[in-house]
Amino acid sequence: MTSLRRAQGEGIRTGSLVLQGGTMKVEVGPNHDHVTVSAGVAGETFDYDVPPDKIATIPVPPVPPGTVLKVTVGRGARRRVIYVEVVSQSP
Repeated sequence: MTSLRRAQGEGIRTGSLVLQGGTMKVEVGPNHDHVTVSAGVAGETFDYDVPPDKIATIPVPPVPPGTVLKVTVGRGARRRVIYVEVVSQSP
């Protein structure tokens, strides 16, 4: 996971940048059991279960660099959202 800054919120943490084609580690709070990743304006979503250690390793969806991913845990008033940008690898 590549990160210049950490994106943090109550109940969810991950890097603010991820490499295209890589993975991202998402740490969630004790009351969450899955993570949803939305990619781009098309609204394509991916759901992932969270293991007991509460750190999910999630593949970065096949999107172009510059795409902002919406990473979500929880529902309703307990929903937490952070945004992560996909970047390309240096040549």
